[in-house]
Amino acid sequence: MARRRNDLFADMADRAMHVLKKYGLDDSQAQDAADDLVDELAENWGGQYITVPKGLSYRSAKRRQAIIDGFDGSNHSELAAEHRLSVNYIYKILKSAQAK
Repeated sequence: MARRRNDLFADMADRAMHVLKKYGLDDSQAQDAADDLVDELAENWGGQYITVPKGLSYRSAKRRQAIIDGFDGSNHSELAAEHRLSVNYIYKILKSAQAK
């Protein structure tokens, strides 16, 4: 169990570091911030049994918003290709956004 926990923390730190470097932090800053984040998560959630959701609805809503934000009035096909969806589905997303 301890090995799995350590693997989880190491993976969390690695992934956080990767994201932080994308935002311009150097290796040292990203590593320090990632380690602090993992420490905070361990302190806050340690000892609890949790299931990590896949976040499908969150990712779907994020993609939907990206499509709405990226729509310029005539780029249905480009949005479909970019998001790997059908053109019909792009129309459906935009129509439901317009109805709101």
